[in-house]
Amino acid sequence: MQLFIQPVVNVFQTAAYFFIDENTKHGFLIDPGAQGDKLLKKIADKGWKIDKVLLTHGHFDHSYQAAKVADALGVACVVNENAVNFMKNDQLNLAARYQQHVQWPERVELIKDHTVVKSNDSSFELEAIATPGHTPDSQIFYSKKYGFALVGDMLYNSDIGLTEFPGGNKEQIIDSISKKIATLPDNTELLTGHTAPMTVEGVKTILAEDYGIRV
Repeated sequence: MQLFIQPVVNVFQTAAYFFIDENTKHGFLIDPGAQGDKLLKKIADKGWKIDKVLLTHGHFDHSYQAAKVADALGVACVVNENAVNFMKNDQLNLAARYQQHVQWPERVELIKDHTVVKSNDSSFELEAIATPGHTPDSQIFYSKKYGFALVGDMLYNSDIGLTEFPGGNKEQIIDSISKKIATLPDNTELLTGHTAPMTVEGVKTILAEDYGIRV
């Protein structure tokens, strides 16, 4: 398996990710927040077969082109069970601030905490772990086998994620990070939505030094 980072730009630059089996060329696309045509062209050029589109949360900079890409490929978009009202409300998902609209995909899979999202042939998978706090529908996608987690905006600029937007909650995000992210193996690479990767060890240090929480 290989993980590819694909920056996409609309109002903000966001990291979309491809998790691809180099042998079968099947895989997942995570957080197609912008430039859907560019993502579709890359998929076609590489000969990749995307089984599902996964979202870490419903903010428009992560979800804006999810429907476009998923519908074009005829695949489901996988979102947390709390995403429905959040993603469908452009005030909550922040699209309205920039005169934009998040389209709801034709096919959606609503998932719960610790759902294992499998490929069509079940040869690879990611575990979805609910981590509310940045948004009510925030979730991370964890691969124990490959030692990484796609954490969306739960972490930002070597700190906890932002909580000042609608649906954000600082106490909740600290709780999610301390109980769901900082408890992953120390060598797990934490890949964020906008800034440099972090480590679980680094997150533990932030929690201890800035918030008095030892994990």
